[in-house]
Order: sequence, then C-alpha cells, then structure tokens
Amino acid sequence: GHEHFQAQSEQMTGFEFLGKIKNHPIKRQLKVAVGSSRNFDNDRLTVLESGADVFISKPYNLSELTLQLSQLVTKS
Repeated sequence: GHEHFQAQSEQMTGFEFLGKIKNHPIKRQLKVAVGSSRNFDNDRLTVLESGADVFISKPYNLSELTLQLSQLVTKS
C-alpha cells in the first residue's frame, strides 16, 4: 500500500522534513510528492533540488496529478 502524510508543523519546515527523509539511510528510498499552493519557479526548483520526486501546485490538475503519481510509482 501507499501511505501519505502532511509535513506541515510548527517544529519543522517542509524542506527540513524532506531533507531528513532524503538523508536517512533507509527512508531515502521513499518517493516524495510535494503539493503546494506556492507556484513560483524558484520554489519548484528548490523543492526538486531538495529531493522531491514530484512537485505539483494548486489548483491541482487531476489529470496531471494522476499521471505524475502513476509515473512515480512505476519508476519504483
């Protein structure tokens, strides 16, 4: 099965959370899809450089989201 969780907290930013996952010896194998209301090129680039496998911004296009997640799962 696939699990999801939201990484928005007062203790840690999403970038810190992503860094912890991607720098962990076991968890770095996890695929990470980031959804955000921010849609600036530098945000997208920063998220992808931080290790996210997929970045999609709101409002979500259901076809794009489905395609990207499907491709992400089949790459595993």
